[in-house]
Amino acid sequence: MKKPFSRMIRIFLCFILILGALPVFGRALGEEKPQTRGSYPIPAFGAQALWDKHERGIPLVVAHKGDWRNFPENSLLGINSCINMGVDIVEVDFHVTKDGVPVLLHDTNLRRVTDADTLVYIADITWAQAKKYSLEDGQGNKGTNYILSSADAKVLNSIPTYVSTVGTAKAGGTMPIARFDSVLELVNKRAFLLMDKITDADTFAYAYVCAREWDMTDYVIFKNNYTVDVMETWYAAGAKLWNQKHGNQAITAQEVKESTLYEFNSTSLTNMQAHIDSGVNLAFCSTGITADNVTRIRDTVVPFCKKNGIVIRANTGEGLGDTAKTDSEIGWAEILKVGVTEIMTDHPGELLSYLQQVYSTRAASDRIEAEHFTDYNLTNFGFQVPLEYNSGKNKFVTNLTSKDTLIYENIEFDGTENILTAKAMGSNAKITVYIDGTAAEDKLGTLSYNSTSYASAQVKIAPVPAGKHTVYLKFSGTVGLDQFRFTRGLYFAFSNETLARFRYQDRLYGSTNYDTGNWLARTATMGAASLDNTAGTLSATLTAGGNHYIQTGTAATARPLHYIPGKNDYFQLRLKITDATANDPASKIYAGLVFSGTGCGDFDYNEKVVTELTASQLNGKYVTLTMPLNSAFTAATEITALRMYFMNLASVSGKTGKITVDHLYIGPKEHLPQQDYLYFGFTDRDTDEMRYQTEAYGYQNFDSRSWIARTATMRGAWFDRQNSTLLARVTTGGNHYMQSGTSVSERPLRYAPKGNDYLQMVLQIRDGKLHDPSLPLSVGISYCGKNATEFVYDEALLNDFPASVIDSGFFTVTLPLPSSFTAESEIQSLRIYIRNLAPKEKEALIEVDSLYIGPKSSLPKTLYTVTFLNGDGSILSTQEVAKGDPASYAGKTPTKAPDQDKHYSFSAWDKSLKNITANTTFTPQFTAAQHSFTYSKADRNTHKISCPCGYIGSESHSNTETVTPPTCTAQGYTTYTCSRCHESYKDSYVNAKGHTEAIDKAVAATCTTTGKTEGKHCSVCN
Repeated sequence: MKKPFSRMIRIFLCFILILGALPVFGRALGEEKPQTRGSYPIPAFGAQALWDKHERGIPLVVAHKGDWRNFPENSLLGINSCINMGVDIVEVDFHVTKDGVPVLLHDTNLRRVTDADTLVYIADITWAQAKKYSLEDGQGNKGTNYILSSADAKVLNSIPTYVSTVGTAKAGGTMPIARFDSVLELVNKRAFLLMDKITDADTFAYAYVCAREWDMTDYVIFKNNYTVDVMETWYAAGAKLWNQKHGNQAITAQEVKESTLYEFNSTSLTNMQAHIDSGVNLAFCSTGITADNVTRIRDTVVPFCKKNGIVIRANTGEGLGDTAKTDSEIGWAEILKVGVTEIMTDHPGELLSYLQQVYSTRAASDRIEAEHFTDYNLTNFGFQVPLEYNSGKNKFVTNLTSKDTLIYENIEFDGTENILTAKAMGSNAKITVYIDGTAAEDKLGTLSYNSTSYASAQVKIAPVPAGKHTVYLKFSGTVGLDQFRFTRGLYFAFSNETLARFRYQDRLYGSTNYDTGNWLARTATMGAASLDNTAGTLSATLTAGGNHYIQTGTAATARPLHYIPGKNDYFQLRLKITDATANDPASKIYAGLVFSGTGCGDFDYNEKVVTELTASQLNGKYVTLTMPLNSAFTAATEITALRMYFMNLASVSGKTGKITVDHLYIGPKEHLPQQDYLYFGFTDRDTDEMRYQTEAYGYQNFDSRSWIARTATMRGAWFDRQNSTLLARVTTGGNHYMQSGTSVSERPLRYAPKGNDYLQMVLQIRDGKLHDPSLPLSVGISYCGKNATEFVYDEALLNDFPASVIDSGFFTVTLPLPSSFTAESEIQSLRIYIRNLAPKEKEALIEVDSLYIGPKSSLPKTLYTVTFLNGDGSILSTQEVAKGDPASYAGKTPTKAPDQDKHYSFSAWDKSLKNITANTTFTPQFTAAQHSFTYSKADRNTHKISCPCGYIGSESHSNTETVTPPTCTAQGYTTYTCSRCHESYKDSYVNAKGHTEAIDKAVAATCTTTGKTEGKHCSVCN
């Protein structure tokens, strides 16, 4: 099938659309183009990348008649709302007025959607008459005109064709049906339009010509189920009307055909194949999915469409036989399982929210809100999943029964989670959770509820293997679900931030907010426990010398926790002790943890987890204590209370000692809030927030804020929530950076580097080129140290890359950091630094997936040693390659020594250089070829042989023999001549025969012969 436009053009347009709408102007039929255009917001996701989304398997969203539940159907405001929320395609209905003005209208008359009291048919009135009628609200409340807000008026007044054809919109006023030219100007390639109600060639011609005038034919989809022959008459009508209006730019019916996007409103494979064979741009088809046809759609239609590159759309008016599932999360999930790649909905906001979560990765420890929908939940309509946690926008799913299954895909486990917790409600209700299937062996656990209000329950589970999994929730009774998560660990940071309040709702905390109270200091030796949410600390003063504790709960006997420990749990306590000393100078000072719970006794001080504090640590500066928990703790069934324990402390004479706790954590080592490294992953999960709430990060969440881009060469720094990346656009060639901090002068970090620190960064660069082709692309970091005003740019902080890494996907920068970095006492700001990059066209895009600084042993992507061998087995080079990255070889070409018969040339390595996942040795492979020898004399017995490949050897002559016999006066001999080197010599001599005289008697002459006198001759040679 011929695609609507080439992949290169699609990618180019998608990139331009991300940057801002293209400066394309349009007009109504017969009108001059306006000289200005409106400015419209670009959504964070949606139509800008429709074809790329489809190719990546992400379903497309079609809004039926626009956002008609919040605005009038087929209205400019309803379409604008769809664009802003990220809808891919807006389905609209097309008609033409009596005087040839294309408009949007579902019915043939105005009575249902406007304040017209009678059947006013659109084909019988002019535009001047039609615009006098006002649209009513989208819910069909007859007699209720839609009243414009100031924001609505601002949108309409930003559309020049609206102002010129309707007039200036005012708050409190109304609006008419939408003209198609105003729609095209509003959309301006930020969404696709699916055209319905076009049933004849003339109507098609009006729509096509208008779309072509606004350069929008690649974004307007015509749907019907007519035959190839009928469609040919449509293309001819489109060409005829265009040529009537634009004779100096005449086109043919074939050109109309090639520039028309077509959706076949049926799944007849025979008819679709006929359209494909005719050369039409059949890019879409549509169907309803019911229990009767689901097998055919899944097994026959979907493979056909996939083979031919056709987007298959499902109408959500059906629910596979269950009307309760119509246009809801349950129905959408079933449609997706069939293999459909596009869904048309009357709830675009909810469907987009659902798909955004389905196709994004979430950590199992994230608080996974119930953003799935059943029976519309109209009382809470308009909800969209927040990009950050916000309790005011959490959506409950109510009335879940045994008929329902909620499916959560791409949930990423790290292998340490051993607690499942969920907040729900119901009378004698249960939630059973499964992993990667719903068979009995897939069951993780069951939570029970018997409450008319939402409450948290938890159950211990066997840890799920690390990796991405699909989670299934099934129900018994009637359940209302709020949220669930898988977790390990307790964390107290004392900030009372939104994320913390959500965390404390879990049963393992006893649904108690420990950032607002619920701490008890030992009254015999300490003052009351005090919380400072601004500083994020818990503190208590020393009122007497001795041993002290600060406990969870409001009384010594309180047991508010329900924490299930893991066998490898760690304890981390960050605190500072001010104006204190040893109570008994002869004894040591200790700090640590004791606990109470099921299976571990009541604050058993013989089983405490403690570490010694030195005098230097009592200086009023923060120290971090990290240690594994002992077996008494990890073997407990449940921990019900904790005490932070301090032994042998007293106030310095004349002062009041004070213990200030910055955070307390118990859980897997992988999630310790303070690690010996910096890591920016841009995922903004619970564990990220825990990590950022430490001094090394300046208590700032770098996954949601605190980055800037260099304004001289770049535009903006923002987060892609769906892909968990940090991005910035490059506008000018040169050197660029993205900096930690919200200004050039801000220094938010307080990271103490170490001598073995490494840098590892994963990023990609799109739509760029080398600014100076003679220089490499350099990628790395620069930094600003403590009390410094300038950033350090050290060549050792950069890696050079060829231009080929641009547009090749994500690549990894890994390098040991130089002494200029590791010798600093503190790193206060970082810059992600890219040198020698320019946009290929208007703007290039830098997308950072992660940034790490710390010891080599903790690198996020393991380094593997890659060894390249020569032909003789010697090592040509070694390199370290991050897991999943390709190896590269740029050294000397491998060689193999020639032998007597052949020489060898390098042909390939013995295995692929892509996707390194282990230490790997690459052995060269060679192609053999016969030598091309030249020959020269070495000695009588041999000659030298040499090949241009460098091979030199010797071999015996290959002689031919020529015999010269002896004479009576000369020796005889044999001449030996080599047939290869052509050298010759004589040998095998034979002595001369010598003379033997014989007497020749005289012969008398006769009459006919001459006589001879007596003579002699040699009898040997004669």
